[in-house]
Parts: sequence; structure tokens; C-alpha cells
Amino acid sequence: MQKRILLLLVSIFSIAVSRAETEYEFKVKEPEDTITVTNQAERTTFVVTSASGIGRGSIALGAGAWSRHVVIRLKGFKSLEGFTLSTSKLRVEGSLRESGKMPFCLADAAGKFDPQDRLDRFAGYLGIVVERRDDGLEIILPANLLADANKFEVEWIDVHRR
Repeated sequence: MQKRILLLLVSIFSIAVSRAETEYEFKVKEPEDTITVTNQAERTTFVVTSASGIGRGSIALGAGAWSRHVVIRLKGFKSLEGFTLSTSKLRVEGSLRESGKMPFCLADAAGKFDPQDRLDRFAGYLGIVVERRDDGLEIILPANLLADANKFEVEWIDVHRR
């Protein structure tokens, strides 16, 4: 019994230490847009605020590792006309309407994406879910989607632009 408790405490301590060591670097296109981060147990939430409702930004891993569960919260959004998430290996595009089944494409050997892939040659679908919340929308990424990425870029378009 004591060994189980000790193992549990060591596991909890390890999670807390790895969270404390994780650092992120944020860049946004528009100076009035922001990206911030909140960490909870097994989930990291990146909170995006956008004055115009249209924007883009990047989130890079400065130190540590991505959380298994990552969420992007679009604060103040009522709906989502367009969403793009790109890493060096994949690009997924969707909207609120495509929640749960967003098409994705893969980069070629040079790390480039073919513009036709979105229209007719996408690789498959990802279970990225968009959910309404009191303060906006949450985009819930599949577990470990970012596991081998150093950074990702995100673009957003709110149906109700400001």
C-alpha cells in the first residue's frame, strides 16, 4: 500500500515538474491580438483574443514538451468560419461546421503543401472538435497531435468579424 502511494506521489510530482519546465514562445500578426497559456493537470489551453476576429499566430515550444491534450480557446468568438493549424508535417483546415471531421494534408519532402490538397487530394480527416463555451469557442486537438512538432501556426476567422 505504501509503495502504491509513493509511486502515485512520484508520478504527480513528475507531472508538476514537467509542467513547470515547459515554456512557449508566442507570435501574432496583429499587435492587438494575444495568445496566452493556462496549464491544468493533463491539459494545456492556449487562449487567443483577436480584436478583429481575423488573425494568425504561432506557438513554439521554448523548452519542455507539449501536453498530451491541447486546446485552443478563441475568446469572444460566437462562430468559426475558418480555422487552419499547421506544423512542419501537416496542415488541417476546417470550421465550426466541420467539427469532428476536419480534412488534413501532409507536407512533401521539402516541407511544402500543395494548394490542391485542400480541394481534392487531402490525406484524411482529423477528429478536431469545436465546442461552444460561455466565453467563446474551444478547439480540442486529438491527443498527441503535436508530439513531434517544435511549433505550430494557427489562423482563425470569426463569422462575426468585429
